[in-house]
Amino acid sequence: MSWIGATPSSSTGSSAANDGLMYAYIEASGKQPGNIASLESTVNIPAGSVCLRFAYHMYGKNMGSLKVVYGNVTHFHEACDKGDQWRTASITLTNTDFTMDQKIRFIASRRNGFKGDIAVNNIEVAEGQCG
Repeated sequence: MSWIGATPSSSTGSSAANDGLMYAYIEASGKQPGNIASLESTVNIPAGSVCLRFAYHMYGKNMGSLKVVYGNVTHFHEACDKGDQWRTASITLTNTDFTMDQKIRFIASRRNGFKGDIAVNNIEVAEGQCG
C-alpha cells in the first residue's frame, strides 16, 4: 500500500483536505487484509521534547488502524470507523537516545474490505511539550 492523492471510492476516506488542497491517504481498494503503508520522516530532537500535531481521517465500515511510532514506541493508536470527519491529535515526543536521529512513522493497516481509506494532513513538529 502507498500514500497517494485523493480516494476514488465512495463511503470511505476524505473528500477534501482538512486544510489546504493536499493530504496523504492510503487506498484500501485492491489490497490484502493486513497490508500496511508507512509514511516516515527522520527528526532530530537534541534535548527535551517536541509536540507532534496532525489531523487524521478514518471513515469507512472496513476501517483498519493508524499508529504513530517514534523510537520504536507506539505513541498513538486508533482503529475502527471514526465517521466522515477530520480529527486532530497532539503527542509529546521525547528523545531518549541523543546519539542518533529518530524516525516518526505513521503506519496505516488495512482490514477486510475496500471501505477503509485512512488520511493524514497538517503534520507539524514544534519545540516543547504539547499544551
